[in-house]
Amino acid sequence: MLKYFNAALTKLGRAQPFDHLAGMAQLALDSGPVALVDLAPAPTVIGCSDDAVSICEQVVRMACDVDTVEVGDLDGVGLPLTGAALPFEPPWNAVLVLPMVGGGRRLAFLVFVPPSGLEARRVAHFVTAARRQVAENALTQRYRSDLKRYIMMFDHLERTANIGVWECDLVSGAMFWSDEMFRIHDRSPGEPMPSVSDALNYFIAPYNKQLEKLLLSAAVTSDPLDVTMPIRTASGRKRTVRVIAQRQHADDDGTDRLAGVLQDVTAAHEANERLWWTANHDALTRLPNRALFADRFRTALDRRRRTKHDVCLVLVDVDDFKQVNDTLGHAAGDRLLCLVAERLRKTVRTNNTVARTGGDEFSILLEDLESPGALDAVLERIRSNLDIHLGWDEQTVLVNLSAGAAVAPEHGDNEHDLTCAADLALYRMKEQRRSALALYDPSFGQAQQERAQLMVAARKALRDGAIVPHYQPQVDIASGRIVGVEALARWIDGDEVRTATEFSCALDDHELGAQIGLAVVDRAIVEIAQINRCRERKLALAVNASAGELLRDSFLKRIGSRVEAVGRDAAPITIEITEGVVFDDPHGRLAQEIHEANRKGINFSLDDFGSGVASLLHISTLPISELKVDRRFVINVEHDLAKQKVLRGIIEVARTLGLRLIVEGAETAEQVRLITELGGRYIQGHYYSRAIPFEALQRLLAEEDAGMPLSVAAG
Repeated sequence: MLKYFNAALTKLGRAQPFDHLAGMAQLALDSGPVALVDLAPAPTVIGCSDDAVSICEQVVRMACDVDTVEVGDLDGVGLPLTGAALPFEPPWNAVLVLPMVGGGRRLAFLVFVPPSGLEARRVAHFVTAARRQVAENALTQRYRSDLKRYIMMFDHLERTANIGVWECDLVSGAMFWSDEMFRIHDRSPGEPMPSVSDALNYFIAPYNKQLEKLLLSAAVTSDPLDVTMPIRTASGRKRTVRVIAQRQHADDDGTDRLAGVLQDVTAAHEANERLWWTANHDALTRLPNRALFADRFRTALDRRRRTKHDVCLVLVDVDDFKQVNDTLGHAAGDRLLCLVAERLRKTVRTNNTVARTGGDEFSILLEDLESPGALDAVLERIRSNLDIHLGWDEQTVLVNLSAGAAVAPEHGDNEHDLTCAADLALYRMKEQRRSALALYDPSFGQAQQERAQLMVAARKALRDGAIVPHYQPQVDIASGRIVGVEALARWIDGDEVRTATEFSCALDDHELGAQIGLAVVDRAIVEIAQINRCRERKLALAVNASAGELLRDSFLKRIGSRVEAVGRDAAPITIEITEGVVFDDPHGRLAQEIHEANRKGINFSLDDFGSGVASLLHISTLPISELKVDRRFVINVEHDLAKQKVLRGIIEVARTLGLRLIVEGAETAEQVRLITELGGRYIQGHYYSRAIPFEALQRLLAEEDAGMPLSVAAG
């Protein structure tokens, strides 16, 4: 189109200029110099004959002050005709002013009269012809001016909209590019026009071949073409362009053309890609989100029905993620999720999909599994990468991941069935309390159903008061007397007494487990206070506290309030904590609460001492008054010299630090004898008594008060 604009402008440029018109006037009138003047707003020469170029502005202004002559006024003028006398140098001492109107402009011919004068007939004939010529010339000039403006507007439109115009001669194959076409391709306007093959080569393979076929089809069928494709510019930059084309049939020059536009839509394309990415990805881990994963999952299952290759769904969950958030802060939780995402992404092939489908939930889609061996290999890679070490505030925390997998078509042929199967396998692994992955087994469904039923029953038992404390005595070996008890949760289910192990899934649940713990502690405080009401020497009470319970703001405060409410009969209470509860407390919030509770009279015991690596650190930083030796050091201690040395060392540490030491797990007289020889004083174990209900504890204490020291297993 711009080509036609320029051609038209060139043709208009060949039209009569005003200079040429003034020269023709001088010949037609056989006069002296002729100038064509635009009268408004000030007299301005717009054209002159060759020998009038030296006329100065002052002469023009003086000439325009002469009265104009109308053609009718010339009829009675004899020859020779002369105009008004002017003080010009001879031979031009007179001027004739002939008014004209052209294109809405007020013009006038200034004709310098020669000494021989002018012929009136020729003047009249000239005026008639000149007026028509001036009008046509003025119109042509206006068209030229308008056309220049259109060309500037078109060039501005091309630049602003990033649109280039092109055409291809279907006979010769010659290409035409507008200036913007060159700029889009990072070439300079004015360079030689490219060939068709050169133009196509800018498109990135295989789009170049595809576009060539589309253009040929558009040239044959005359159907419009509209496609968007990537190009590589002359400078190597990648851009996205929209190509629009349609055949134009032969015009005046008899040539068929394929013409169209090419628009640089890179910015819009990238914006759309960003919007799509944002809508389909997780901003934190940059993994696909649930929506994109579901779409790929459906596509994979549809493709599996054609290829017959297996598809595997793996669900991954971060164990105790809430505890990481609560103890280390949300920034640490975010860092952990990014570590999990990076680990899982590196574990599988690039054609598989890893997505974050929930808060701490990840999903993996394994496609095109041609054999069971291929599935086993990738599942083993995932299984071996489920331990995550989170470094935070100069500490390293081990975080476990649980995973469950299901395979189509063996475990289901649709999204719902596979998800349910993988979910059952996942929850089966979460019960392991360690990093593990399981492939779905039909028996998991029954186990999950039983677990769900147990959770419902446990909630009902808690409401009915059927989950109560049983008490295991803590015995002073020297006197044989009970000096304290540990309250342990028991579920009274008809005639059956369920231990904590039997309903551990309920205790592991953050909500239900915390509710059970508080209910057991509340009742134990009241019951031991009832016993102490009649005793001179108060019986001590020990209770366990999980991380979930301690992290609740209400737990320690509630225990303190309950002890205060009981008053003087309240037992000296000790809360047993494992080092794992406070190991991941870099910000010290939990430690601060423990110190505050200790100032209010609550004691703390470090349970399972010796099983970890940070026990001594906790002794020095927390208000620990008691150590409980891990039962693993007591099992077969009478036959294991190494365990005896470790147990002796722990006893010495407690004595040196002035801490009370309780040895758990003693079950035989030989073990009790050996612990005594090694320097131990307080024992808690089945040798003396199992955990017994409140009434049995009352009887046992009554027998002790009657002079019957505890020496054999009770309960």
